[in-house]
Amino acid sequence: MRTGLIGPAINDISSLERHIVAASARWLIAANLNCLKRQDQNNLKTIAYRAIAANTRQLAQEMTSKRQPSDIG
Repeated sequence: MRTGLIGPAINDISSLERHIVAASARWLIAANLNCLKRQDQNNLKTIAYRAIAANTRQLAQEMTSKRQPSDIG
């Protein structure tokens, strides 16, 4: 099995969507635990939004790097 930057290789859009949801969920859980320890809800929102944005960028880059010239256009 091929692997990408954060897990199994992404082969289609539905896989991309599942990876975004799963990766974002992992980041949100970690952020939630850290912020609950500090009781800082505003910081939780900031971390969550940054995590989702970072995961989306990373997955989009991975998806783009797998395209062949014949896939474009």
